[in-house]
Amino acid sequence: MSEDRRHPRLQHSGVIFISWQTIQGDRNHALGRCLDVSEHGVGLALYKRIPVGSFVKVQADSLNLDCSAIVRHAARSAGRYVLGLELGKPVDQDVLAALSQAESAAVAAAPVPVHAMLSRRDTSAIDRRSFRAGASSAGWYAN
Repeated sequence: MSEDRRHPRLQHSGVIFISWQTIQGDRNHALGRCLDVSEHGVGLALYKRIPVGSFVKVQADSLNLDCSAIVRHAARSAGRYVLGLELGKPVDQDVLAALSQAESAAVAAAPVPVHAMLSRRDTSAIDRRSFRAGASSAGWYAN
């Protein structure tokens, strides 16, 4: 699935502090877990619902971020809310570069499944042998 986005998303798993004011004027706040970051947006998960269109204040030390944002997307998933925020100011380019470098290093260090290195004929033979032996081939990885 391709994404038509102006800025690529980078995976990040940091803590984000969100504060906002309800329609009734009550102040709310929540800690969320960052899922991904782009130059002008953040994806995060939290356990409180914040309506689409709400203005929020975002603070994330790991992203050197302290700014306002607008909730552009909100969906409930697995007992939590996944939000898409449009930031009022861009994420620092040095932070994005560091995240990009870390993501590239993580992809390079990830184990490669044996199936990715073999032809389709080879993998079907492995599957037949492993299922005859009572094992699943899903756990086989190359170093």
